Amino acid sequence: MSDLPPESESGTETEHSSVDIADPEQTVKAPPISREHLRLAKQSKKMRLRFVIYAGFIWAPYAVSLFLPVIEGSEMTGWFALSSGWMSPLVVPWSANWVLLWGWFALRKRKYSRAKNLGYLATALALTTIALFAKGQDELGSGYTLWLISCVALTAIASFECMRESNEWA
Repeated sequence: MSDLPPESESGTETEHSSVDIADPEQTVKAPPISREHLRLAKQSKKMRLRFVIYAGFIWAPYAVSLFLPVIEGSEMTGWFALSSGWMSPLVVPWSANWVLLWGWFALRKRKYSRAKNLGYLATALALTTIALFAKGQDELGSGYTLWLISCVALTAIASFECMRESNEWA
């Protein structure tokens, strides 16, 4: 027997070479990374950062609104409105929460036009709260205002991304 590597059926050496794990000097070279791959990786990193910022603009006001009064001078917080809003008169404005969530998922999937339309719908549904409370003497509180801001933020962000996608803004 010889110490040479095995030969293939055609009589030439095999294309694969063995790597001796015990030899630290021996390295395996990775295939070269193309410039296009590096550009896409850098772009992906920017996109992730942009979505973290977007999440802050949409979900920070939403989260704070849960702890603030929905109606000035009352004990009803956003959390109470969210948990009991599915009942009869508040179900239409309450459904804006689901539409906002669907809009966020559309934004994350880069379906910007769909996210923009869902943002408009969430804002319109949230504005129906004004019609419910316009009859009485109650004024809507800061919790409602921040909740509405989160719906408007989704619409604005999705609109901005639609414009970026269509190369109106670079």
